[in-house]
Amino acid sequence: MASGGGMAAWSFLSALALATMLAPAGAAAELAAQHRRDIARLAESRGVAAGEVAPLVEEIDRAASRGLPAGPLANKVKEGLAKGVPPARVQTVLRGLVGNMDSAVGLLGTVPDAALRARAIEVLAEALGRGVTAEDVKRLAQGAGAAPAESLAFGAKGWALLREAGIPSDDGVALMSEAMRHGFRSADLLALAREVSRRRDEFASGRASLDAVREAVRRGERPERVMPPERVERRERAPVPPVPERPERPPEPPAERPDRPERPPR
Repeated sequence: MASGGGMAAWSFLSALALATMLAPAGAAAELAAQHRRDIARLAESRGVAAGEVAPLVEEIDRAASRGLPAGPLANKVKEGLAKGVPPARVQTVLRGLVGNMDSAVGLLGTVPDAALRARAIEVLAEALGRGVTAEDVKRLAQGAGAAPAESLAFGAKGWALLREAGIPSDDGVALMSEAMRHGFRSADLLALAREVSRRRDEFASGRASLDAVREAVRRGERPERVMPPERVERRERAPVPPVPERPERPPEPPAERPDRPERPPR
């Protein structure tokens, strides 16, 4: 006879399997079996009932049936469950991510390569979730010309970083568009945005110029050479006082040896 814990686990997994069978036809196949097992185990370990987690899986299945990447959605659910977030709140966050992915699909257009499409949707959805607007993405696309979908997605994420650092919209969007137009790779776009964000105080104070950075990009300089060198103020060190020389010790007088007594004659 199975133990109570074993029966509980069996019942939980069975209920989850039954719930996913009720999802729209063909949708259940979109969510990898490993993701399902991970979600079920996490939910069970946190004391979440199968009826509470099944709607999360169904939400992912419906999104996947529309061509959205299921992996990032499943990871968001697992992240929430692992942190002990109530399923209702996890579903709210999940629906927000699904909505951003739907918006990303409309902004990216047709992307024939499935892997590149999934990656671009995920990255652009993240940027939209961080406050980038559809209008920002359209401006990036217009400024970059015929940039590939992945470049547009990472350019939008780069602008999200600049936006969070307080860089004005006109400057940040223009910089990312320029870098995209000159063929910066995805990693280079993010590296440029992170470096500008890290040194935002220099740009705010006028010690560095975003126009100069854009001009360097326009000249086709390599990404690692685009940013101007940081200005480091050198402080004059206080002169070190000389170490006083030790006074020479006066020579000691030679020790006087007593005269030896004369020996008596033999």
